[in-house]
Amino acid sequence: MEMNDIYVNHMAVERSPGRRMKRTSPKPAGHGAAEFSDDEMPDYENISVMTDKKNPQAPGEMPPSYPAPTAPSTPQPAKGRTREQKHMLMLYLLMAICFLMWIVLLSLTVVNDQKMTGELKRINTSLSHRINQVSKEVKEAQVQLGKALTKQKAAEAASTTKAPSS
Repeated sequence: MEMNDIYVNHMAVERSPGRRMKRTSPKPAGHGAAEFSDDEMPDYENISVMTDKKNPQAPGEMPPSYPAPTAPSTPQPAKGRTREQKHMLMLYLLMAICFLMWIVLLSLTVVNDQKMTGELKRINTSLSHRINQVSKEVKEAQVQLGKALTKQKAAEAASTTKAPSS
């Protein structure tokens, strides 16, 4: 193999030994391409192409070196389902099971919520009955205390009126 040509911007240019290539195309007008001076020129712009002496074609024009895949001579009859079909069937089955489990869990959640709601209503009514009972007892106690205070004031008033006259 030998190094013949250096391709810069799709043009073949003969390489002179010991010299770097200079840009032959006009400088880009700000399309994101980097502009380099001669001493900053990166090495990857110098591309060398190796060719055989037997086959002088460029690598892009050479036929592929690997053999083309051959089609099977006789197609085999499909027995049942193929692996891919079985796998897809399993995926659909798993998806259906997941969907059914989701429905069962949702229904269990709704039933549990209804039970909890009924229990909360029962507790609420029990609590409100207890509050009513306590408030009635407090009112009765206030009435009895009021009666006791009026009796005591009356007794004190009677005792104070009898005591100075004796």
